[in-house]
Amino acid sequence: MTQRRFFIPQAAIEGDKAWICGSDAHHLRNVLRLEKGDEIIIVSEGQEYQALISDFVDNQVLCTLRDATVGLGEPPLEVILLQGMPKGEKLELIIQKAVEIGVSKIVLLDTQRSVVKLDSSKVEKRLTRWRRIALEAAKQCRRSIVPQVEGIFKLSQWLEGQEQSDETLFLVPWEDERRAGIGEVLKEQKGIGKVIILIGPEGGLAEGEVAEAKRYGARPVTLGPRILRTETAAIVAPALVLYQLGDLN
Repeated sequence: MTQRRFFIPQAAIEGDKAWICGSDAHHLRNVLRLEKGDEIIIVSEGQEYQALISDFVDNQVLCTLRDATVGLGEPPLEVILLQGMPKGEKLELIIQKAVEIGVSKIVLLDTQRSVVKLDSSKVEKRLTRWRRIALEAAKQCRRSIVPQVEGIFKLSQWLEGQEQSDETLFLVPWEDERRAGIGEVLKEQKGIGKVIILIGPEGGLAEGEVAEAKRYGARPVTLGPRILRTETAAIVAPALVLYQLGDLN
């Protein structure tokens, strides 16, 4: 039987002891019905520990840590997905699959053509749900970190907080780009440590948004002769990047 994986903060580890708290502790005890002596895997900040359930204390689970290893679930390349807010359940699919592919961070954008407009009172509640989806996907695909889900930002707001670097590649898959194919651009790259990918919502990116991204060093690219849905592009583009520059090959 596959051992269950639980992500905990580093602060929950003291020596060879670790505490699982909150909803994970409830799930472990009351849903999975694991018992004292059962073995699990604890993951914290890229480290994976073989662990033994030692005790149940109130609403927490005390574990004894055994062997520690560096997690193997992380790609050698940081990939940040900037996603224009899509409609309906598309975003949940995007988050789940992006985590499985190996994306390091998902940043949600309120773009010019985004139909979904959340008021501030609803954003935190939705972010909690979206982060839970990222967590569950990270467990399922054996990631060693839980990719962050951040937002909701205006494109300019997010870009202003970023430092430009020769080791960062910024790609904008765009339906109006005809010359630069993403495969050709990726084959040109050497010494890249981070790739930012900007994906528009259902209506695509406005010309002004593409121009703004270009001022921060972005390169518009085409994903081919067919127009892809936003949820398809958000999966295909990171997969191509991690195939060419990461560990999907």
